[in-house]
Parts: sequence; structure tokens; C-alpha cells
Amino acid sequence: SIPNATKSIDPITVASICQRVENEIVGAPCGIMDQMTSCFGKKGELLRIVCQPHELQPPLGVPSGVRFVGINSGVKHSVAGIAYTRTRCK
Repeated sequence: SIPNATKSIDPITVASICQRVENEIVGAPCGIMDQMTSCFGKKGELLRIVCQPHELQPPLGVPSGVRFVGINSGVKHSVAGIAYTRTRCK
């Protein structure tokens, strides 16, 4: 039996580990927003994140009947370029 196998890992730690994998293994100098959203996001709530340092604020409830609409601007987003790396690492 593995000692402490039933203990869970803190979701902020999971998000941080996932970000580190993307940064160091994949080579994508991404922030932590996507990872925090994956670990903490809940239906009907807006997740409020302070990304540096990794900090959550209390979520905001979405009132019933409110809908969000996404618009495709056609502008490409990439975390692979040198411009993003320079901006992200400053």
C-alpha cells in the first residue's frame, strides 16, 4: 500500500504543475489562466483569478437568464512566438 494515497492534491498545486509542464516540457510560455479555469471553473459562475501570484478571488454568480456571446475576431492567438515570450516573461 502507498502511504497517504488517499490524500488529494490542492487544485492550485495541480494548476501550477500543469503550467510548469506546458512551460518546461512542451515549451509553451503560457500563463496559468487556462489551468486554473480547468481546476476551479464551475457552471453558473465567473471565475476571478489574479494570475501573478496564482490567487483566486470569490467567484461571481451569473444571474439566471444572462447569456454570454463569443465573437470570433479572426485574430490568431499563439503562445509560441518570441513576442509573447518577451511579454509573458517581463
